[in-house]
Amino acid sequence: MYNLYQKDSNGLYILRHKVYLAGYLNGIIPNVLIRKYANSLPKADPTEKEPWQWYLKFPEDLKFLPKQLDYLAKVENPAVVIDIKPGQGELWLSELMNVWGWTDDAWTPIMYHLRPLVLGDKPRQVDKNVPVPQFQGENREGDIFYFSYLRGTIKNGALINPDNPRAAWGWPGKSSTNSVSLLPDVLDFFYEQAKRVQAEKENYVFRP
Repeated sequence: MYNLYQKDSNGLYILRHKVYLAGYLNGIIPNVLIRKYANSLPKADPTEKEPWQWYLKFPEDLKFLPKQLDYLAKVENPAVVIDIKPGQGELWLSELMNVWGWTDDAWTPIMYHLRPLVLGDKPRQVDKNVPVPQFQGENREGDIFYFSYLRGTIKNGALINPDNPRAAWGWPGKSSTNSVSLLPDVLDFFYEQAKRVQAEKENYVFRP
């Protein structure tokens, strides 16, 4: 579902590596996050309490990956591509551009900003469980935003999951009730960032 591709000058996307977005060991999001904000993670100080808002930009922030994952950052012109509907007969592929998070008390809802590449108008010519080896990206108009959440929080300047240390910053377990529920202030935060990034595009600068 998540793969790293290399883009050439003609818009051809060539598969390079399977990747994980979540999970403290190999997930791109937590591993980039903890290093990008190494000097500003909330500490156990009354003036630095949660909630904490953060932002990641792709592919630029791949440079923060740790040594065991730096082979991903070495791919020239990389693109993190999400197969939105991996079980479908048609291709639904989008490139990950930005991620925003709101971390508060072991609960981290996140918003993804995707650039659509292929949206259901090309047949999937490989098995649905196999990543597409290459495809031609298209200049699609518009943006896609979607939400999920991670099981994790920040304590003493570290990313943790107080309920299950082995599952720090992983996806929630399968459940009929694990859809993303957003409190008004969290929804306002995401809405404001989505509105600004669409208006400002490459000039966007994150402001919590």
